[in-house]
Amino acid sequence: MKLFLGVVFVLVSCGLNTSNLGHESQSSSQIAWHWEDDFSVKEQEKLTKYLTEVTEATYKVLGEYPFKVHYFLHRSDSDKEPIPWAHTERGDVESVHFYVCADFPLSDFRTDWTAPHEISHLSIPFLGAANAWFSEGYATYMQLQIMKEMGVYTFKEMEARYAMKDELVKGAFSQSKCFIEDVKDLRAGYNYPAMYWGSVRYFRRIDLQLKKQENISLTQCIQSYQKKNRKTDKNFIGLLHSLDQDLKTPLFQNLLERCQQKAFSVAFD
Repeated sequence: MKLFLGVVFVLVSCGLNTSNLGHESQSSSQIAWHWEDDFSVKEQEKLTKYLTEVTEATYKVLGEYPFKVHYFLHRSDSDKEPIPWAHTERGDVESVHFYVCADFPLSDFRTDWTAPHEISHLSIPFLGAANAWFSEGYATYMQLQIMKEMGVYTFKEMEARYAMKDELVKGAFSQSKCFIEDVKDLRAGYNYPAMYWGSVRYFRRIDLQLKKQENISLTQCIQSYQKKNRKTDKNFIGLLHSLDQDLKTPLFQNLLERCQQKAFSVAFD
């Protein structure tokens, strides 16, 4: 079973040698490759092809990141799935560490959600443990958007998956607590699936409101954010202000206030 750790580690130093592989795509020139364990040439080619594809799809969905991303490739001790674990690092560089089982074929990597999830984290700042519900709900929402761009899911299949996951986790939420209290309790109780997928409701609701009131999608909003404020925002409040700054009404902040007052079952009505 894949771990729902969702932990973001702050990068202290990056003194490792970088091995950059040449590619023709523009996005690949924005990737620094770090091979932390021994991988054969064929394994490197497969992993490079896969992560370049995910990066290109991510940039189409969320906008090109205004910095180079660093990918650190480690061998995993587990052979149960292509990427049993991954995590991001923030600091001097924006990076993702992938722990992979390179024996899996490329087709299995393409249907794994881990890389789209972790790479999408880098499109917004590190928000801290107190706001993990937001960052993890965001990355969980965006992983399916990216996989749709890759052709892994159709739009109909993506929507069905959102609905299925929502149905599975809604029983973990109470009627007596507000949404924010509930997601913090779920995280404290290590119920990461419920925290991740329950928080997706925030972003599905925001997407609907943006389309209805602003005639733009959430992904278009994030694309604009990459160009304007991604490199300057350092915290949760700054992020919300930036996302709301060009809107007629502060949708992101207003929905957060509702989540701080209402239970899961009614917060997103």
